[in-house]
Amino acid sequence: MAKPTGAITPETLRQWLESSRRVRLLDVRRAPIYAEAPDALPGAAWRDPFAVGDWAAELDPALPVVLYCVHGHEISRNAAGALAAAGIEVYTLAGGIEGWREAGGRTVPKATP
Repeated sequence: MAKPTGAITPETLRQWLESSRRVRLLDVRRAPIYAEAPDALPGAAWRDPFAVGDWAAELDPALPVVLYCVHGHEISRNAAGALAAAGIEVYTLAGGIEGWREAGGRTVPKATP
């Protein structure tokens, strides 16, 4: 069984995204926060952090997952723990989307349904 491997820095995530390393990027900001936000990380999909049990099975266990919330605290860490318990290799983004922005990371407008 996998366990959360901890946080990765925005710099490491940027390197992964710019390389050939495959990773699944998930935005787990709380629904009201996500709804108000204008942007997300490129390629990220939103998932409800309180419904991990509903969507964890759709993840490919061979593909590492990086989760982020606003600041990289309990929301992404709790979701990471649930994914790790499901056998997923999972990381959290240190500092969340705010840390990503502060490190000069690019965001894109959120996709609209």
